[in-house]
Amino acid sequence: MKKSWLFKTLLFNLFIFLFVAAFLLFLLFHLLTKQNEDEMTHVSRQYAIQVMQTVDSHLQSIDQNMLKGLLTSTGLNNFIKNGAQDQYYLNYTIVQDLLKLKDSNSLIHSIYLVHPKQNYVLSTSTIQSLPQYGDYSFVKTTVEQVASIYWSDARCFSEFENQACTHVVSLVRRYPSASNEGIYLVVNISVSSINQLIKSFYDFKLHEIQISDRSGQLFLDSKNDMTREALDKVVSSSVTSPYTGWSVASGSENQNIVFAIHLLTNIWMFVGIIFVAVGSVVIIIRTRKQYIPIQKIFLRLNSLPIFKSTHLLTGKNELSVIESAFNLMIEQSSQFQLLMEEDKHLRKRQLFYELIEGSTRISIEEWQEYEDNLSVPRLLPYQWIAIIEIDRFQLFGETYSPRDQNLLRFILIQVLQEIVGSHEGAVWSDWVSPQRLCSLMQFKVRQFDQVHEVVHRLHDWVNDNLKFSVTIGVGEQADSIGTISESYKEAMIAIQYKATIGASNIIFYRDVQKLDNRKSFYDIYVRFQLLAQSMRIQEEQWKEKFADVFRIMKECRLSRDDVARLLLFFISQFEHQESINSQDQPRGYQVRLEQMKAQIDQFEEIEQLQNEFYSELTELLEAIKTDRVQRKQHHLIHEIREYIEAHFTDSNLSLELFNDKFGIGVKNLSKLFKEEFGVNFIDYLTHLRIERAKSLLLETDRPVQEIAEEVAYSGAIAFGRVFKRIVGVTPSVYREQIKTNGETRVVENDS
Repeated sequence: MKKSWLFKTLLFNLFIFLFVAAFLLFLLFHLLTKQNEDEMTHVSRQYAIQVMQTVDSHLQSIDQNMLKGLLTSTGLNNFIKNGAQDQYYLNYTIVQDLLKLKDSNSLIHSIYLVHPKQNYVLSTSTIQSLPQYGDYSFVKTTVEQVASIYWSDARCFSEFENQACTHVVSLVRRYPSASNEGIYLVVNISVSSINQLIKSFYDFKLHEIQISDRSGQLFLDSKNDMTREALDKVVSSSVTSPYTGWSVASGSENQNIVFAIHLLTNIWMFVGIIFVAVGSVVIIIRTRKQYIPIQKIFLRLNSLPIFKSTHLLTGKNELSVIESAFNLMIEQSSQFQLLMEEDKHLRKRQLFYELIEGSTRISIEEWQEYEDNLSVPRLLPYQWIAIIEIDRFQLFGETYSPRDQNLLRFILIQVLQEIVGSHEGAVWSDWVSPQRLCSLMQFKVRQFDQVHEVVHRLHDWVNDNLKFSVTIGVGEQADSIGTISESYKEAMIAIQYKATIGASNIIFYRDVQKLDNRKSFYDIYVRFQLLAQSMRIQEEQWKEKFADVFRIMKECRLSRDDVARLLLFFISQFEHQESINSQDQPRGYQVRLEQMKAQIDQFEEIEQLQNEFYSELTELLEAIKTDRVQRKQHHLIHEIREYIEAHFTDSNLSLELFNDKFGIGVKNLSKLFKEEFGVNFIDYLTHLRIERAKSLLLETDRPVQEIAEEVAYSGAIAFGRVFKRIVGVTPSVYREQIKTNGETRVVENDS
């Protein structure tokens, strides 16, 4: 396919682009040059101001020092009144003061006093009459000045007639300033010292400096080798000192180059405007010619059936319609690709669920096909299933946002993949619930130590790097693809034991399958029955029994399902008590029972459930107690109970006795006793007598006949029949079992 049209269009547009770009660059350069020129002018002015302020500050310092010296001089007033050429000692004293003032500043060239009244001059070098002094013409002009202080223009100073003159500027101060009879202090400052002062602070390589006095005479410039005309071309900014009246001018030699460049850019801009006008006409003609292919594409798109619907293509012109058509095709293609990827992910996830649940069986060839189609991990000979469960998941959800939770789940999968990969294995993981990650780990070698090391490395990494912990349940090795579901079931069974083993542990199925909790399970059933009975009659010992039964559940290493089953049985004892019916329940009774059932569904560790149950039961019993206290016969029934507990060994104890003693009917007493304590009178009395008999059998060697009589039974036969019905064995067998196996074994028989 030839691309001549493309190259022609490209070259033409490239030529236009380059010229316009060059024009814009020169325009930008012109603006920058103008900006640079203004900036240089501003900088030159600031530079001149700084130089002026530097000179002024030093000259003002000299002036202040001179004034201070005049004011502090001890012989000055005497010099004013009595000064004369023949006052040698006085003149010597004043000369010493003048020398000190001269030495106080390196800029001072010379200093002298003029005594107009005595018509002589006193300097650091000589004492002469005023007309004979070498600087007489300047002194004469100075005396005629009205001002008490001023700085002179640049002048040539010579103290003696045959001495070479020095270019100086002079400070003239009259003292006292308000008197015409005073003296004049003249301080000469060398122009060269001012030049050296400025050079010590500023660099003259970039800027030139000119200083002129009030008359416009140039007495200092930074380029001594330049002519006055050349310096005038360089100067761009000038300021005048309000203190001395001198003018300070500043500029740069590079400014001439800037002006030349500025002129060049102006010429180029004029040429560029002409070229742009001509180029615009050429572009119009060229664009018209290039539009023809676009028009053909537009007509072709309109002829296609899929684009004839007006709601699919939008645009104000042909190009936007073509763009809309291409965008529509790209969007549909992207949506199709996205659906394919989503379908692939869902199919892969569904395959994983079916694999671990055992609802489908696949062959090795099918697995390899899934490797290509669904990107499942490669198949290795030996597989294990591990369940990684996030501990305290409710706190996990409260601590992290949904976005952070998803990120942490992803991190767990990636870390596990990296650890398994370091053992040359493969892992296929997916979250079977928000809390549980199921991982199919595969290895080339049949070594349980590899699995053991992998899960321990993952467990340690989580503990070291994350702010939450995990519990890991590991099933046995799967013999084939079809037995992966068995390994999954074993891992699920192992993770159930987290409830009693504790969180942040690694639980292997091979360890928990060795546990035989059937006997302990029935023992705990009986203990829960006794606990319910103790709570029903409001014994204070219920708290110890409650703690004891939870301790035994934890020691027996029961699974979560076993713990839940036992606790639901315990709650059922409350729900089916005859003393608590729908009309007689305290406020919130059913609500608390339902809340306890919900806690069973949600608990992870048995310690957590024990604390929650204890709190709920304490409040529930308090509510029942409060409800019972409000009944009319509450105190009477409790008084009868206390009497029973004190006299239960009396064989004459009966309902008729309470009818005579407390004046309450037999039927009414039986009903009230059952409503108050959840057990009828006869059962409660029998319970007390049997518990007393069990204690005597355990603690003494007395014959069964004596014990029967002790607990108000007329004979050993009747006592033995009741004892066996309650305990499950005869008194003699019970005593023997206590001595042989201990109390736990007897409780198992009680069940």
